[in-house]
Amino acid sequence: MAPSSESPWPLIGRDEELALVRETLRSGKGAVVIAGGAGVGKTRLAAELAAEPRDGRVIRVAASMSLREVPLGAFGAHLPAVSSRAPRQLSGSLRLVAEALAPAGDAPPLVWVDDAQLLDDLSAGLVLQLAAGGRAAVLATLRSGEPCPDAVRRLWRDGLARRLELQPLGAHDVGELLTRVLGHPPDGATHQRMCK
Repeated sequence: MAPSSESPWPLIGRDEELALVRETLRSGKGAVVIAGGAGVGKTRLAAELAAEPRDGRVIRVAASMSLREVPLGAFGAHLPAVSSRAPRQLSGSLRLVAEALAPAGDAPPLVWVDDAQLLDDLSAGLVLQLAAGGRAAVLATLRSGEPCPDAVRRLWRDGLARRLELQPLGAHDVGELLTRVLGHPPDGATHQRMCK
């Protein structure tokens, strides 16, 4: 039986990556971009990190193709209601939006951006500003080899974030994962198929 969304798949074979990201998020940089191919486990790794206890809140932002044409669309659910000003008008000042998301005096939040390659330009600019200003820890995932907004590339290019290229699990880890999920070791054909 496959794990449900309430009980995610166990995290296997990612101890080194977890330690590296934890250390980086606690350091002065406080920003990590987890890159990799489709299905390699970027979101699962980020979810594990976001679930860890912390002083600040977690702001989860799920970018998508459908929101890419909407300025600050990925952040829409997190933007404050501002009298008669719509989020599009509020986007005129990313500083004001950053202050609303990470108010001075509050514990810095963790801004977790899933599929950062799909962010609209203003949302990408906001992520860059949050990381550059140290207002929040930033944890972003993106699919390697796909185009992404310049502001997202600047995170690692300008040294504001550590980029981690996540590799597929090895055969041993795939076998352990299948054993934990299935409750018994997989047959050879299943194990081989899952390792491709």
